[in-house]
Amino acid sequence: MSITPEIKFLDRDPPNLDVGEVRDVVERCFGLRGDLRPLSSERDQNFRVDADDGSRYVFKIANRGESVGVVDFQLGALRHIAAVNPSLPVPRIHATLRDADFEQVTFSTGDNHIVYLLSYLDGMPIEDTAEANCTAMRRRVGALMAQVDIALQGYFHPDALQQHPWNVETCVRLAPLTRHIPDAMDRALINEVFDHMAVTVAPRLQRLRHQVIHQDAHTNNILVDPQDDHRITGLIDFGDLLYGTLAAEVAVACDSIPREVEDIVTPVCEIAAGFDAELPLRADEIDSIYDLLCARAALVATIIAARAALTPNDAGYIDLAQSSIAHLRRLRAVGHSEFNRRLRKACRFPVS
Repeated sequence: MSITPEIKFLDRDPPNLDVGEVRDVVERCFGLRGDLRPLSSERDQNFRVDADDGSRYVFKIANRGESVGVVDFQLGALRHIAAVNPSLPVPRIHATLRDADFEQVTFSTGDNHIVYLLSYLDGMPIEDTAEANCTAMRRRVGALMAQVDIALQGYFHPDALQQHPWNVETCVRLAPLTRHIPDAMDRALINEVFDHMAVTVAPRLQRLRHQVIHQDAHTNNILVDPQDDHRITGLIDFGDLLYGTLAAEVAVACDSIPREVEDIVTPVCEIAAGFDAELPLRADEIDSIYDLLCARAALVATIIAARAALTPNDAGYIDLAQSSIAHLRRLRAVGHSEFNRRLRKACRFPVS
């Protein structure tokens, strides 16, 4: 059974190159020697490089399906942020020995991969801290994402219109894959969300503000200081960067909220309020967040179910299908009207 070809990276197919060969490439392209430690990645192959001089980096080997244009788009965004607001805790690019941002390397497998080197950001994922589920941290997460989006204003690239599977604004493309969700009631619920997105939500989203956004601020991509878990030390993984709506940035940042919280509305309000304090949201953007949260949950569940069915030898990478469906049911139980009323109040808008 083959993966649906028009949805790029539904089959993750990450590189699995020999660490010895990778070490040689790091030295040849960047002049670095040291120890390499594997890092997790959805579709690339990443290593932490502990260089002999004591410095640390992240060496990234892009998926063989990744284009030069997309990598250039992602690295260009990092350069843009560094120029506009160098205080933001995002990775910095380290040039190759040829003073380029990246190199294209043909490995012994015969595959050509784009490789590049980023600074290593110290910290631990926010999900590993007690602060992940507190009001102050959620507001800080929202504020950070707003600051990043402010820094990205004015940045564009021909490859910004991304069609990877995590684009919540185009999640309706995944509708044919709901056949892989085994439970009929779950499948019907997710199809209902996709139908609502296609008919009602997507046309409204076209009228909202759009720009390049990070769109992946979940708990593994936000780092905090292990000695002071009130302090955010990093935002990593710009692999899902795309041109999208600011409302989607807020919705995806809500993936940093633990699924087990009793009240699912208040944490969203706190992230939205933190974002709004830095980059004021408009009424129509606030009114779209609930639908985007539902779409994100449906998207995650569908991708995981499809990957499990279509690549059964793959561990699946993210074990969130059932929890995403349960989260979607909780969102639907609250309903758009009540959710929106509380969001508007949190962001100081009149409550209808």
